[in-house]
Amino acid sequence: MKPKLILIGVGAALVLSIVWFMVLWSPQGKSLDQAKADKVAAEQRASELQVRLTHLKKLEANAAVLEAEKAKLATAIPATDELDKFILAVNDRAAKSGVSFVSVSPVPPAAAGPGASSSAPPAINLQIAVNGDYFQIMSFLEKLRDGERLVTVETFSLSKVGDGNQLTAAIGGRMYVSPKAAAAAATTPSA
Repeated sequence: MKPKLILIGVGAALVLSIVWFMVLWSPQGKSLDQAKADKVAAEQRASELQVRLTHLKKLEANAAVLEAEKAKLATAIPATDELDKFILAVNDRAAKSGVSFVSVSPVPPAAAGPGASSSAPPAINLQIAVNGDYFQIMSFLEKLRDGERLVTVETFSLSKVGDGNQLTAAIGGRMYVSPKAAAAAATTPSA
């Protein structure tokens, strides 16, 4: 009888083990696999978010520099033409360079036609004439380049005046106005 009891005990233990595996272990194993997959996905998402956070922190650190550049650009391309300030600044640069400032002739930008769109700021064409020797004229051009307003030189010619080393420089160029300001000026009726 003992061997029968042992066999029944072993069989019952085997059945209990199979039931335990099927009912408790197998579903929990699937849950464990799902939890591991969720953990890997969460770690990958955390890594992506960390990269994004690092990028945003770099942008935040650069914010002051970007704001300074924005302010510098707003000065270089102002909202209005500010011709009076520009002419006074050019006259000051001419005096500091030693050239005699003969003239400046600005031509405001033409109003854009309907439907015209451009991201470039409207240009005010300029004709500037100065007299001086070569080095004075070059100094004037450097001061014009280094000024607060954005001025591009499109044409440049030198001609000799008289018998000395005096030259006349004819400078053709452009300065710019903010596109938003030019659009507002184009829609404002003139008196």
